[in-house]
Amino acid sequence: MGPVASLAGAGAVLMALLLAAIPRLPDAPALRDEGRVCLPRRGLLLLGVLAFLGLVGEGAMADWSAVYLRQSLGSPAWAAALGFAAYSLGMTAARFLGDRLSRAAGDAALLRGGAGLAAAGLGGALAMGHPIPAVIGLGLVGAGLANVVPVLFRAASRVPGVAAVSGIATTSTVGYLGFLAGPPAIGALADAASLPVALAMVVAAVAVIALLGGLALAPATGRAGEDFGAGPMIPAAEATAGEVGRGCLDAG
Repeated sequence: MGPVASLAGAGAVLMALLLAAIPRLPDAPALRDEGRVCLPRRGLLLLGVLAFLGLVGEGAMADWSAVYLRQSLGSPAWAAALGFAAYSLGMTAARFLGDRLSRAAGDAALLRGGAGLAAAGLGGALAMGHPIPAVIGLGLVGAGLANVVPVLFRAASRVPGVAAVSGIATTSTVGYLGFLAGPPAIGALADAASLPVALAMVVAAVAVIALLGGLALAPATGRAGEDFGAGPMIPAAEATAGEVGRGCLDAG
């Protein structure tokens, strides 16, 4: 079976599942429309920026890790594939352990420690320039980045005075722009300089998360660097458009 037929078949199966699931979805609560154009509130801005940087890292690893091993390090095809597999395995394992790690160490420590681990893993892989350390480093990147975005999204849902639906929507919108824009930017920088230089920018981006993680969680805690579990959250089911608007600055 060719690639076109495979994609068409997969798309047909997914569409059938989607159509079957739609009637079973719960009704969303209606929100009163106040007709305002809103911009992100300051309390959510840093969370969105760090989510952007974290998803730049995820996108870069998804698109460029195998290319780095294959082209920059001259690894065989199987070794290049092993690098991405190590990254995926590290991310999967750490995400399964994320709630346990959060309860044990707190979200601020999990965010800063995970970002620091990812920066160290990718930085070490680039510095050593050898396939074996690169594969190990990519595994560390996956483990480190695994809980960065979940922690930031959870913090966005608990910023005092901001509806959870608004906080998550704002942070995820800004964050996923990084997933879309990051890989092309890495490619452009690789063309202008080299792929290792471009990936070094990812190291810097993830290091920023490690440095500013505690400050980013402060709106959800009232104190930088502490866990935010006690922060008030406005449930989506109880949110009106006015409450959602508290997560925004009036733009007009």
